[in-house]
Amino acid sequence: MNKKPELTHEGGSVSYLNNIPGTPAPAPFFSQVVWAGDTAYLAGLIGLDPITGKLVEGGIVAKTERTIDNIEAVLAGAGLSLADVARVTVYLSDIAHAATMNE
Repeated sequence: MNKKPELTHEGGSVSYLNNIPGTPAPAPFFSQVVWAGDTAYLAGLIGLDPITGKLVEGGIVAKTERTIDNIEAVLAGAGLSLADVARVTVYLSDIAHAATMNE
């Protein structure tokens, strides 16, 4: 009989960090930070205002800036900073915004 692997917090290699002050609430079924050993994974961050919970207005520049602010806040809550980031994947709803977002 095959037993399902268990995800553990105490003594295991996977743990979750949520409810970081000053950050937007994560989407359902997302954790703000998933630690696997000594590697932290963040997912699902977008340009939400952490106070209103609404997407910021002002186009791709404002949304990109707010997203980076949100990433920095979540990283800080995990004791990390942008200097600790090794890789970022960005999904855009319109590829025409890529050059502006990259600026």
